[in-house]
Amino acid sequence: MKNPILIFLVILIFSCKNDKKHDVEDQKEIQQTEKQEVENVLIEDNVFILTMFVKVFEDDKFELYYVDDSIDGNFNSKNRLAVYVVGSNEFQTIQFKLPENSLPYKFRIDLGDNGNKYETNIEIKSITLQLNGNTIELDHTTMDSFFQPNVYLQKTDTGYSRKVVDGKYDPFLLAKPVLIKKMELEL
Repeated sequence: MKNPILIFLVILIFSCKNDKKHDVEDQKEIQQTEKQEVENVLIEDNVFILTMFVKVFEDDKFELYYVDDSIDGNFNSKNRLAVYVVGSNEFQTIQFKLPENSLPYKFRIDLGDNGNKYETNIEIKSITLQLNGNTIELDHTTMDSFFQPNVYLQKTDTGYSRKVVDGKYDPFLLAKPVLIKKMELEL
């Protein structure tokens, strides 16, 4: 009588272990599938994101103007994003997200509200461009290669000094064609 009971218990134990093994494998497979679905959504969202890591000492407004319909297009208020910046002695992140499926043929970053006319320094540690999981990182040492400051900006060691010229004020960085080409190849 002991043998059949012992055999039954051994079979039962192995069956339970085998079921647990399959449950763990099934759970891992489900988690992997869910993870892949989330990554696919994140990678293929077709949203161009420009992120700046900057130090701005006064409350201000930064804007991103972009042209996404033709190489010959002009900047206009329709294709403009604005971010209000709180002045700080610390570096902070400023982020612009273009509408889905908008990749700029050209863009510029306005570094201050024309009404304020702050003649102060802005330190730019980095600018990051992202699209569908691809990233281009630009630090302050490579900024001149990819951005052209206008007459209202003067290059400093760590960023730019904003200036009023002939009573006018409109400091911005214009993306150079080499940056647009880099975006086409890498994003």
